[in-house]
Amino acid sequence: MDAPSGEYLMDGESMLITATDRAGEVWLSRIDDRLVVDRADPKILVSVELMELAADGRLDGARIVEVPDPPSRLFVIEGSNRKVTYRIGRCDEWGNYYECEWPD
Repeated sequence: MDAPSGEYLMDGESMLITATDRAGEVWLSRIDDRLVVDRADPKILVSVELMELAADGRLDGARIVEVPDPPSRLFVIEGSNRKVTYRIGRCDEWGNYYECEWPD
């Protein structure tokens, strides 16, 4: 599937969170009202808009978590089959995407 960078796509039962030439992908499906993580690469780019949806609780299965020690923010996706956590890094120079990667 050809997808513009950082698009939030919903096609029937599948959702692609991000797809770029600089980072991997996260694929989610909905099966019997359960969110399933089909693919979660270790490094992704997430658009500012998606981060805002997750922070406001409007992105099904995803949320932002503030961690005090060491100070950081996490992008957490909770599927029925697995939970994926990404450390939110810097925003790109144009203010469009956050670099996110699995914590060490």
